Amino acid sequence: TMAVEAGYSKIATSGSVFIYDTGDTINSYVGEPTTNLVGSPFSVTSGYATTLSTTDNVTLNWNGQNTGGLISGNGYFAYVSAATTNGNKYTTSWYIKGGTTNSINFVWGGAHQGNRTDFNFNTSTGAITGVSLASGEVYGASYLNNGWWQVYYSSTLSSGNNYYPQITLNGTAYVGGLQIEQKSHPTPFVVGTRSNTQGLLDISGGGSTLTLNNTYDSSAMVYFDGTDDTISIPSNSSNSVTGNITMEYIVKRNSGTQGVPMHKEVQYTMYLYSDGSVTYADSSLWSYASFGAHGTAVTPNVYHHVVATKSGSLVTIYVDGNVIVSKNFGGAITNTFNNLYIGSYDGTNAFFSGYIPVSKIYNRALSDGEVLSNFNHYKTRFNIT
Repeated sequence: TMAVEAGYSKIATSGSVFIYDTGDTINSYVGEPTTNLVGSPFSVTSGYATTLSTTDNVTLNWNGQNTGGLISGNGYFAYVSAATTNGNKYTTSWYIKGGTTNSINFVWGGAHQGNRTDFNFNTSTGAITGVSLASGEVYGASYLNNGWWQVYYSSTLSSGNNYYPQITLNGTAYVGGLQIEQKSHPTPFVVGTRSNTQGLLDISGGGSTLTLNNTYDSSAMVYFDGTDDTISIPSNSSNSVTGNITMEYIVKRNSGTQGVPMHKEVQYTMYLYSDGSVTYADSSLWSYASFGAHGTAVTPNVYHHVVATKSGSLVTIYVDGNVIVSKNFGGAITNTFNNLYIGSYDGTNAFFSGYIPVSKIYNRALSDGEVLSNFNHYKTRFNIT
């Protein structure tokens, strides 16, 4: 293969008309669609009370971390009556930050597997100790920022329709963002429901709407199962492309995967074969074979950076900063308003299996140097060599 020249350090932004990045949890990946079964606001009361005390309570701000309420004392109890169903698995999660104490005891009463369950969490070290859980139940903690953690516990409800999450501490701590959701893993906090058009956002400035029809892994990351998962993006005046184009993505494919990571209807497709070769197809010619598959650079189970550019009739495909093929094929892009699909050809065919954490479209052909610059921007993050 031929390596493109080095010398660029910044990611290309000019001409970008569509970008998502699941690693950008502030601007792009808001979180897996879910419904928080806890009402708003969430009230914490002492003494195992089920109603608010006028002298000893705090109502937490529902915005989650950085705005949680300060609680103090011992034996605070949050009584939650949620629309839960026997036999289903639910995950309870909190945002928590230490105050005068870093030692927080979490207890979930109610009719779970094993009934009463508990563990102690240290907000300074992230250590979980004193665990008392039934078989099959899952717990953990993820560090957020500025001293905040998301602590979670997953279990199956065996009877009744109530959960009883409780926090016990001697001192003070900040608590916010209580969430109960019918999932086997936690997702970022939301008030009410986060729909499948609100979970992943276009950060190019073009305002494209992404509809998620996906599976999610245990870390609530977007996953494509190869059966029916896809992200669909309707055409609009911002993401329309005429003339030249660049399509770019980060991908980790499963072994044996064959499918379409990106397809811009009706004319532009990047197809990934089960042997790891990537090709370009001009649907107006209805021919993959006339361009051909080249190389086996996209090996399974590791991340790769893949780019295809079209400048007039010249198509160039890059994998991990290297040109793998460049040849004349087809004419200029003539279709303007076309839907975009990630992880499938058209939402019903050629489904992809694996991860596509980053996807981008430009309304121009990036240069060799710009492609290398983009690759360098991502290679450390995704451990691409």
